[in-house]
Amino acid sequence: MNGSHLSFMTEQFTAFCVYAAVFFPFIAAIVSVILEKISKKARSLFIISASALEVIISFLLLFSQTETAFTIPYVLIFGLKFELNGFNNIFIIITAIMWFATSLFSNEYFAHYKSTNRFFFFYLLTLGAVCGVFLSADFMTLFVFFEIMSFTSYVWVAHDETNNALKAAETYLAVSVIGGLSILMGMFLIYSEANTLDFNALENFFDDGVNGTTIAAGLCMLAGFGAKAGMFPLHIWLPKAHPVAPAPSSALLSGILTKTGVYGILIITAKIFYRNSFWGSLILTLGVITMIIGALLALLSIDLKRTLACSSMSQIGFILIGTGVFGLGGKGAIIAICGVVLHIINHAMFKLLLFTAAGTVYMNTHKLNLNEIRGFGNNKPFFAVLFSIGSLGISGIPLLGGYVSKTVLHESISELSAATAFPLYVKITEYLFIFAGGLTFSYMIKLFTAIFIDKSSNGITDKRYMSAITATSMLIPSAVIVVSGILGNFYVRYIQDTISSFFGISVSEHSINVFSAEALISALISLVTGLSIYLLVVRRFMIRKVNSDETQYIDLLPEKVDLETMIYRPLISLIIQAMSAVLGLFNILTDTVTAFFFRSGIISRILSVFNSFTDAVVLFFSKTGFIRYFFNIINSVTDYIVLALRKTVFRKSKPKAELNANERASYSIGAFLDRIYAFFNKGVDTRKKTFAQTAVQLRTVNFEVNRMIGKTFSFALIMTCLGICTAIVYILITVF
Repeated sequence: MNGSHLSFMTEQFTAFCVYAAVFFPFIAAIVSVILEKISKKARSLFIISASALEVIISFLLLFSQTETAFTIPYVLIFGLKFELNGFNNIFIIITAIMWFATSLFSNEYFAHYKSTNRFFFFYLLTLGAVCGVFLSADFMTLFVFFEIMSFTSYVWVAHDETNNALKAAETYLAVSVIGGLSILMGMFLIYSEANTLDFNALENFFDDGVNGTTIAAGLCMLAGFGAKAGMFPLHIWLPKAHPVAPAPSSALLSGILTKTGVYGILIITAKIFYRNSFWGSLILTLGVITMIIGALLALLSIDLKRTLACSSMSQIGFILIGTGVFGLGGKGAIIAICGVVLHIINHAMFKLLLFTAAGTVYMNTHKLNLNEIRGFGNNKPFFAVLFSIGSLGISGIPLLGGYVSKTVLHESISELSAATAFPLYVKITEYLFIFAGGLTFSYMIKLFTAIFIDKSSNGITDKRYMSAITATSMLIPSAVIVVSGILGNFYVRYIQDTISSFFGISVSEHSINVFSAEALISALISLVTGLSIYLLVVRRFMIRKVNSDETQYIDLLPEKVDLETMIYRPLISLIIQAMSAVLGLFNILTDTVTAFFFRSGIISRILSVFNSFTDAVVLFFSKTGFIRYFFNIINSVTDYIVLALRKTVFRKSKPKAELNANERASYSIGAFLDRIYAFFNKGVDTRKKTFAQTAVQLRTVNFEVNRMIGKTFSFALIMTCLGICTAIVYILITVF
């Protein structure tokens, strides 16, 4: 009886903690807005307290019943389903620690900002959304919180409201919206196959293999989750968002929000595509490309936060390689997934520490360019030690956390090399893995040298540069990095025990000694490679001597060399122009029908309204180049056919000499209609304005509308996604 009662109470306590982890931050966000009206200091203390309470809740979950599912019924038909297990509990703890540490740092970072209420409101909303993603038990729940997270974190990127910030936020939102729709399409395909979106049920359903539809669904979801993770070639938001976002936001974007994408890929791999050679090889290949390109971009950058952002992309590549090795199955699968989880934890701590350090530099200098912050760390030993822990940790120096996770990942690749039918491919992957580790060490040496060793020539003083509370926020991740590195083997075994039940793999399959001679030699090779790259490449080709006492870092990364501007935007423009051509032809057809069949009366007016709608669509899609000019002419013709049919009266236009290039086509067509009008009315002009005047005015309005649409593209994306979500709810209600 007592045992039964104890079990019941434990389950209720677990449910309370799970719901609190997800929904408490949403309530706290509302409270923070109210408190700000009373006292900003009270608001700041409340946010720190709320984040601390989230940490307590996350650790309480360690002592709760695991492998337990909870459902809030009737929400979106399927209900919101949550599950607590050892695997997602790790993510919740990392999330809570990250939010608590950044809340400490934010207190000083935003001290001189005029308005921070909006930021902290969305800061707490995002915390709840991220916890909702990690505690989800099915794809529907995951999708709901994933989309909430995307919109609330968009505000972080746009917070400073500079041109660069708004452009980066627009890119971030576009990637999020398109990625979310891609995930949704994949969900529909999976549901059509399995009639469920529950993670555990999917694992059982696809245990015998997958078909073409399932692979298509997986690719759709990979695109959505990969975009959020910063996977190549969908990483375009990451190097742009981090430099312009406030430092606390950058730490969370890099350390946690990218991991929500990784989490989604892990779920797909484990529950649907485990032991699928196509899927595992695809993830492995994308991981290698992401790892190398991210490291090269970081090496070439001379912006502190951009370097750290590109570094995040590279480290996500390391994680994806482990995910791919796990997806292929085999003897090293448990090693691979253990390495993935370890590196997720470590990378979160690295970026929390390094972005806080970058924020400290920015608070004091208001600059991020290495040439302008050079020497900031002179005579700051405490700051140098903390930065060194993050730099050496991410580089894989023994006795720090990064060494442990990279060693485990490297061991998983070695195991795969011995078991695969393509050993050469895996061997190349292993060499590139070591080389990327060397690149990491190289660009971290570059950063450390610029900040702490180079002489300052910009008047940076040794004034008090950070508060005790900011130092505390940096000590938290530093302690995790050091302790996890020293207790390497124990740390590995604990993670293996914690996650093995979720992935259904026996820990006894393989054990690993991270301090073996082979592991240490591999780490040494990587570090020597990095030091060689720094001395032979960075010092010789990326730094030039200005005079005998001063050097300058060279920016070898042209701003125009960007996938978004070189490929994605032109491709989207091409698609839009094709749509514009179709819509333009359709517009001409409607005008012809109007002109031929309905010359007057109410039907003409109805069709004129419809014609105005097609005009608006053409205007929206026809924006640049020859296509725009061509369709402006077509659109002008259709406008004035309608005007002629409705016998609208107008008068003079401004002189042709005053017209700009965009208005001339409209003026010419309007003038042509004026001549026709004069011919049929025997030269008698009874109108208030001429067709030419109307043409110019309409063109001006149209271009102004286009300009406004261009400046509010982010708003348009939000409205589009909200409309789609409304349609989805309607479909779910009517179908299910």
